[in-house]
Amino acid sequence: MALDLVTNSDYIYPAFPNGSFDYDRPFSHDVIHKYLSAVFFGSSKWAKRIRDKKSTIFVSSIPEKPLELEVPKAMVAMAACVIHAVLLDHAHSKEENFPPTGLYQQWTTFMDILASLEKASSLGYHRFMHKLYLKSSHTIAPATHGLSRDQILKRINLVAFASAQDSDESEEDRDDVAKDALIVSYVLLSMKRCFISILHDNNS
Repeated sequence: MALDLVTNSDYIYPAFPNGSFDYDRPFSHDVIHKYLSAVFFGSSKWAKRIRDKKSTIFVSSIPEKPLELEVPKAMVAMAACVIHAVLLDHAHSKEENFPPTGLYQQWTTFMDILASLEKASSLGYHRFMHKLYLKSSHTIAPATHGLSRDQILKRINLVAFASAQDSDESEEDRDDVAKDALIVSYVLLSMKRCFISILHDNNS
């Protein structure tokens, strides 16, 4: 079974109940997004580095949809290559030297498939890669029917805002400020005592 999956690269396609594969949906097998999730969106140091560079790695291919992040082609191809290598080990019942023979050819094939998908339909490709990002990262899709940027800005009464800031503080406002200052002072004092206690425990 494993050898058949490797030989035909069927492992990147979802399976029908009858055991055949849906060749119209490459990289849609659950194992792809589960691998991406474990490696790039987990709790490892590597995953943290990826998160720190999120804005430069997970970029939308549609300029008009900048918030709909995508998994990059290379990341998807790499996931498929690792799965290929694991299945190859299983098929031969032994651990091969990594990378196994022919893996670079698999890489170029996967990259060509992804490029072909984008060429066939840039919007369809974007939707697929964005969906893959959402599944892998366990995040929620951004809102698509909310107010526009201009609508959000226009509904703010800037004149009223400026007038409120320029007016003198009322007696009640001053009392509130005094109360807030007292609370902040109390919190800072408590934090200081807690910090001193931690230092004492570490040194004892």
